[in-house]
Amino acid sequence: MPYLPLILNWFIFGLIHSLTAGSFFKNWFEKRMGVSFKYYRLGFNCIAIANLIIVLYFHFTAPNIEWVQSTVLLQFIGCLVIAFGLVFLFFVFKSYDLYEFTGLEVFVKQTNPQTLLQSGLSKKVRHPMYLALIILLAGIVLYEPSYRSIISFSALFIYLQIGIYFEEKKLVRTFGKSYLEYKKITPKLFPKLF
Repeated sequence: MPYLPLILNWFIFGLIHSLTAGSFFKNWFEKRMGVSFKYYRLGFNCIAIANLIIVLYFHFTAPNIEWVQSTVLLQFIGCLVIAFGLVFLFFVFKSYDLYEFTGLEVFVKQTNPQTLLQSGLSKKVRHPMYLALIILLAGIVLYEPSYRSIISFSALFIYLQIGIYFEEKKLVRTFGKSYLEYKKITPKLFPKLF
């Protein structure tokens, strides 16, 4: 099967990302790293980016076999969806503390305490960054309706569901009742239309 390396690398990406983001792994590293643990988030992001580059390599070297005939109209719609996803992602990152998100906060003298973001896009959905990524990949599937795009979209979508599950457990531990209340009134990924 020509797509097996792509599928395996998405699986490896998800496994490594989940393990390194999980509490067990973080606690294990915290005990061993001591004061150097403050660099964990930065290292986590570097590992995630390296893994993503490997996945992208296997994505772009996989056969580009279309499952439906690509047309100029489909590519145009795909470009519009991709552009919307990128703009959406820009506004998501604009609302985040990028120093904290990337792990670069260790190089800033003053760090802010972690707060639960419930305004802006986070008022409509609990995971706006993941929604932006789904929109972006959906646009890529429309632009390039190939099996490799479908595999990457499906792998990311499935992984996001797993990642959200573990991330929300961590958020409940961090923010307690306030996150549980936020969870009750705010949809996970897709905003309520009415």
